[in-house]
Amino acid sequence: MSSCAVCPRVAPDEAYACATCVRQLRHWLSDLPHQMSHLRAALAPEGRPQQGRVGGSATAPLPVNLSVLNLLGPGWPLPPADPYGDATGPVPIGPLLAGWAGYIAYAHPAVYRDGHGTQRIVPCSGAHSRHGTSVAGWCHWLTAYLPYAATRPWIRDLHRQIADLMSRVYDLTHAEPQRHPQAAPCPACAAFALVAVDGQWGVDCGACGHHLEPEQYTAHAQTLIAAHPAPGDTQMTTDKTTARRAAVQRLTQQDPTRSARSIAADLGISKDTVRRDLAHLTATETPAAPEPEPPAEPPAAPGTAAHARAAVRQLAQAVAEVENARPAHVSTTDEEANHWAAQLRQHTETLRHERQLLADHYPGALIAGATVSHRRTQDTPPAPPVSPQDSIALLTTANPQLAADLDTLTRCGRPTTSAIAHAVSFMARAYRNGWNAGLVPTHLEPLIDVYKIVPYTAPADRKSTGSPAPTTPKTGR
Repeated sequence: MSSCAVCPRVAPDEAYACATCVRQLRHWLSDLPHQMSHLRAALAPEGRPQQGRVGGSATAPLPVNLSVLNLLGPGWPLPPADPYGDATGPVPIGPLLAGWAGYIAYAHPAVYRDGHGTQRIVPCSGAHSRHGTSVAGWCHWLTAYLPYAATRPWIRDLHRQIADLMSRVYDLTHAEPQRHPQAAPCPACAAFALVAVDGQWGVDCGACGHHLEPEQYTAHAQTLIAAHPAPGDTQMTTDKTTARRAAVQRLTQQDPTRSARSIAADLGISKDTVRRDLAHLTATETPAAPEPEPPAEPPAAPGTAAHARAAVRQLAQAVAEVENARPAHVSTTDEEANHWAAQLRQHTETLRHERQLLADHYPGALIAGATVSHRRTQDTPPAPPVSPQDSIALLTTANPQLAADLDTLTRCGRPTTSAIAHAVSFMARAYRNGWNAGLVPTHLEPLIDVYKIVPYTAPADRKSTGSPAPTTPKTGR
């Protein structure tokens, strides 16, 4: 890969011009014969002679356009010597094309055999066009030898001179091909520089020179549209008739009383078109078939896995409904609360029994919370017992607040297990006192609001008096 001699792009191996510059040359050479008719039409001067009386003396205007005549007239491939600096105008079209054809022919090697049968390679004697020596014939000849010209260093001069010639021609004929920027980015460099030029086949990228055939660009654009739909529109309608009928149907559904004239004014179409669209929609509208209801599952036979599965599913739904109802947080009577608690206790015992049966009949299943089955084989060793210290360490690791409370209780030197037993005994005694006194129903947790602390008495005071000094207990909330 090497740099292009014409533009900053990359040229192929053993070439001095990139594919984009070669395509530009080919397009100019194919468009120049069509511009000749426009040049002949522009040979007459564009201005009109002044009407009316003219004062003074004036020379008669030339009957031809000199700029066009310079391009169409005869001449030499190279500008002649101009020692006085009075030569003006560019090289005419015909001599310029013929001169480049001769230069390429002289540089192109030719192979022939002499009278003795020896193969010789010599420069060509000249350019011979099968299509004649007209502008169209030389353009056809140069187009055929463009692949060879692209491998020579002077391709830059050929491109520059043909570009200057076409610029002069377009200025005179006003028929320069239009450039049409494309909306999709380039698939090679992601730059928004894809351009389609009138008369050129395909789409070219102005940044990297990537070329796309028309069908390739269409597929590329459709892929981008499908991957990045517009907001609120998941599908782009390419058929204008379908899009118009969809708009008419939407406006009619929004207001069935709207007239065709009103819909036509909103969409910018005629009322006759709206009437035809409405007739088409009415003729093609078919009621949607109702979706068939799924067949009801037959009831499962008792004693089967399907029956047990359905029962457990219903149990889960019932437990979720009880949890959402939050019966402990509603206002009701004591009798109804006792009835709820008795039912929950009964159902809990039943479920615990069924869970134990599962653990007995399926010893290989990991059923959490179930006791060890008596059917455990002798080969399976029992699980090692967990020490109280390990249990306390596990709990305090999972609950930082519990760890802080235990640290407070053991600050006075009480062991951890003794502190836990003391705290549990204290709270259990408070609960029993509240229930026994009838302050709180037995199914509710008592709310402890007041606690009493006995003030500390120093040992010296107790020895001097023989008994603790009477003090007033302090209470806290």
